[in-house]
Amino acid sequence: MLNRPASLTLFRLAATVCLVGAAGLGWWAAQQFNLTRDLQSGLDEAVRRTEIFGREAARARRAVEDARIRAMILAAPDLKAVTLEAQPGAGDASGRVFWSATRGLVVTASRIPPTPPGHVYQLWFVIPPNPVSAGLLPVDDDGRVFETITVADDDGVFPVAIAVTVEPDGGADRPNGDVVLLGRTDR
Repeated sequence: MLNRPASLTLFRLAATVCLVGAAGLGWWAAQQFNLTRDLQSGLDEAVRRTEIFGREAARARRAVEDARIRAMILAAPDLKAVTLEAQPGAGDASGRVFWSATRGLVVTASRIPPTPPGHVYQLWFVIPPNPVSAGLLPVDDDGRVFETITVADDDGVFPVAIAVTVEPDGGADRPNGDVVLLGRTDR
């Protein structure tokens, strides 16, 4: 049997070993926690970058598809070009419409003045007796338009003119605003 001082020493030694073991286990657990946090942070960053790359890839696919459609229109055997000239108040704006009745049309313009707040540009086919909307035209910050528009099968009807007007947001059923660009077609 152990005497009291020896058992106290043994108890202290066992307690010290337990404390050192607990401290070591605590240190190891803290290291694992930090490692897990770092791994989660890296994973979150990788997921964020993957989402960004996915959006960029989708944007690139849309741009390639837009370019393919524009190339098909511009290479169409039935392509007609209409020059759009600036009307009073439009400064030195200019544009062109490349029309294929079988494939669609491409609208280009430059130096388009900004629209007033709450307004957009709208493209019109002047087909007697009433103009027909061909769609809204987005203009970039530099006053440029480069838009592809799909046209409905019109049984060979070609407009006598093509116009760009300023209309309220969302467009109009009939042209009401100022004409910015106008081009007469060769029928």
